Order: sequence, then structure tokens, then C-alpha cells
Amino acid sequence: MPIGHIARALPQARIVHVARAPMDAAFAVLRQLLGAAFPWSFAQQDIVAHYRHYRALMSHWQRTLPGRLLQVDYAEFADAERLLRRVCAFCALPFEAQCLDARLGAEVVATPSSLQVRDAIRPRVGAWQAYGEHLDILRDGLAGWNAPA
Repeated sequence: MPIGHIARALPQARIVHVARAPMDAAFAVLRQLLGAAFPWSFAQQDIVAHYRHYRALMSHWQRTLPGRLLQVDYAEFADAERLLRRVCAFCALPFEAQCLDARLGAEVVATPSSLQVRDAIRPRVGAWQAYGEHLDILRDGLAGWNAPA
């Protein structure tokens, strides 16, 4: 994560970190073919190890950049207006109602979430539960972890 580079290059920058519940995040990675650039994404035990490294790194940045890093739980998008008002306030930006409609942009989106971008803002949580019997390694490896708050 280039957080250190951003913090150094832009000393006044505010950084918003959106984190999903561990099982939601891990399952999203597992079900998406991310390719050779992400070799840790193919096996459940590697995803667990990567998640633990990611959490350690985010804890480091939270301690290192107090007041500059806002941690947001992905599930908070259930009340998108409330969340976006908080993010705008944190970034010292005025809230604009257009923030609530991602469909307004006509830009091309070339990520696995391209279909979601054109949909209303809402969190997608718990999809992994339908496959729970096949996710023992993820569930056991991520037990006790919660989304950063």
C-alpha cells in the first residue's frame, strides 16, 4: 500500500481506509481470478496470511499517522449518506448529494467491481456464508478478527 508515499508526498492529505469484514474480504478475493500479479489470492491459507500482513500494516499506519487516516467499515455503506458526510467532513470537503449516485459518472471501470459501480451504493455482505462448508481454512484462520474500526 502506498500510504507512506502519499503521506510523505502530500503532508496534508487525508487517507480513507475502507475495510470489509474479514470473511467477506477473503471470500471476495477467493472468488475473483486476480491473476499472476496476486499469487497469494489462489489458496485460502495464503489469503489468510496476506490478510494478517495487511492488518499489521494498517495498524502501523494508524499509529504512525494519527488523525490522518480514517478507518471505515464497509458495512457502513448501508447508510451511505451518513458515511459519506463523515468522510467529507474528515477530508474538509463539503458534502454534495451527487456523492450518493456513483452512476452519474460515464467513465469506464475496468475492475472486478465494474457492475457494482453502476448500481446503487450498498454493501454486499455475507455472500461467503452460502459456501461456508468449503471455507474452513478461511474461517479458522480469520477467527477472532473483526473489520478495523
